[in-house]
Amino acid sequence: MARLLLITPPAAEPVTVAEANMNSHITHSVEDTLMEKWITAGRELAEIYLRRSLINQTWELSYDHFPRMPIALPRSPVSSITSITYYDYEDTATVISSDNYQLDVSASPARVGLTYGYTWPSVTLRSIDSVKIRYVAGYGAAGTSVPSVINDAIILYCTHRSENRSGEAEEAPKQFYNTLRPKRLHL
Repeated sequence: MARLLLITPPAAEPVTVAEANMNSHITHSVEDTLMEKWITAGRELAEIYLRRSLINQTWELSYDHFPRMPIALPRSPVSSITSITYYDYEDTATVISSDNYQLDVSASPARVGLTYGYTWPSVTLRSIDSVKIRYVAGYGAAGTSVPSVINDAIILYCTHRSENRSGEAEEAPKQFYNTLRPKRLHL
């Protein structure tokens, strides 16, 4: 069984408060803190639906055994593999040399495989979290790297939240998901 854990969250949001306020026709800064929360919520909903990371984040994919290769990385776009580490039954960590695996970023989702001639070592692994693949996923470090259609959906979400504060409307409008659908990653 594979587990995915967020190690380092994004350092920024893909949309600024100013952009969201302008679209929502908010001309004061009184609600900036609330708008920041909506932007974060909109990004998180978009990431869950898209199965993608928008702003660079570090993820760790863990297995209880050596996985079958190649491995599809659940969050894309992937820019790099930080490390592939396995733990033997004595909890000794061994980091696999980057020469022994390759990253295929042209695939969707991105995937990692062992290089020709390299195989998993014959060792007894610990019983849980034996193999960990740490990688960086996201369109870039800034919101300008994120496709504009995704940013438009987040702004739409923020506008919807601003206009529907009573909580009677759905959390995200259907148009939010309709706008994101063409960018959704199918696993």
